[in-house]
Amino acid sequence: LSTSRIAQNCFLDKLFDIFDQCEDLDDVDSLHKLFRILITIILFNDVHLLLLLFENKFLLKLMGVLEFDPVFKRRLNHRQYLERGVEFQEVIPLKPDVKETIHETFRLQYFKDTVVTRYLDDATLGTLNGLVMERQTKIITDLCSDDDFLDKVVQRLSDGEVEEKASVLRLMQEMHTLAKSLMPQGKAEFLAKLCSKGIFRLVGELIMSTSPEVRRLAVDIVSQSCQQEPGVLRGYIVDEESKGRSVLILYNVVLRLVSDSQDSERVEMVEILKQLLETGQKATTQMPERAVVTDPEEMSRLLEIFYDQCMPLAIKQLLREPDAGVSQYFHLLDFLSFCVTQHMDCMKKLIIQHNLIGKVVAFLASSFCTVHLASSVARFLKAIVMTRDDALTKQIVKANAFKVLIDIFLR
Repeated sequence: LSTSRIAQNCFLDKLFDIFDQCEDLDDVDSLHKLFRILITIILFNDVHLLLLLFENKFLLKLMGVLEFDPVFKRRLNHRQYLERGVEFQEVIPLKPDVKETIHETFRLQYFKDTVVTRYLDDATLGTLNGLVMERQTKIITDLCSDDDFLDKVVQRLSDGEVEEKASVLRLMQEMHTLAKSLMPQGKAEFLAKLCSKGIFRLVGELIMSTSPEVRRLAVDIVSQSCQQEPGVLRGYIVDEESKGRSVLILYNVVLRLVSDSQDSERVEMVEILKQLLETGQKATTQMPERAVVTDPEEMSRLLEIFYDQCMPLAIKQLLREPDAGVSQYFHLLDFLSFCVTQHMDCMKKLIIQHNLIGKVVAFLASSFCTVHLASSVARFLKAIVMTRDDALTKQIVKANAFKVLIDIFLR
């Protein structure tokens, strides 16, 4: 059978009528044959035919046939799951066409990842992935063009109760996940739209929320944004600062890093800072294709903001009397090693002014020093040595750093 003949002459209508009869008669052998016929039709990999199968009049019948997989001894429950097993939560009212696209995308993903995943060849899987990505792009484009929707997001993040804020942040989290399917320019436009509405200002403030759930979601949204197009956030922070409106993303991320956070949270904070403050010199992270490239003047202004407003928090924590917070010092030193590599001119003044080398070396003599902390100290000193700066080399010699370091590893 050619795909054109299947699509015409009511072939699918007749096929699904036979399915209804076989299901009523509980004719398992015939149902298994229908399953194999439908899998063969799917593997023709015809886009028009696949879309036809997913029309509302055929969808449940399609899932019904695919419930009778000969591999399994019992019947599966795809129709029951799609009709009653999942619940669509509409946090903010959506336009009907957007909701329909969301439902269609979910059904395609369920079909691809659960129903027929073991039978798909590479070509058909690629076609289905393309259909899913096409719909994801449409969803994110439609939502970003809906100013009324975005205004409601801003209103609820500003004035909503804690649970309401968490629900909206989960929605934003889903939007960022969908945005991964966009091209770099599309990702940049998506983030720029959120910035223009002031959403990232509010998300930055919620990083310090008293609610652990709200805080976790806000951090994840910033993290995903930095992974996709950090240049957009850099430009937004600098632009808002020039207008006298501080954006607290950098400040609150550092504040979370030096506060009593979980170890996993500190790892995420350090990664956010690295993504935003990466200058591209001796890159420490993989540099994927970006639509927005931060120019040197803008990066210089961002570093000025960071070192004036945020770095004092990290330095103050490092200068405190050592206590049992090994994890905190470990991540702080990891971040400072990155800063030495990326922003040598900014860090040199701080290292000399606060005698950071002497302070860090003193950690090695503390009672709570572990191998992990000693290793982070070693990486910090290595980053300084790699700069080949005479003034900093004298600081290392003055602190007798290498002797202390070797002693701790020989111990």
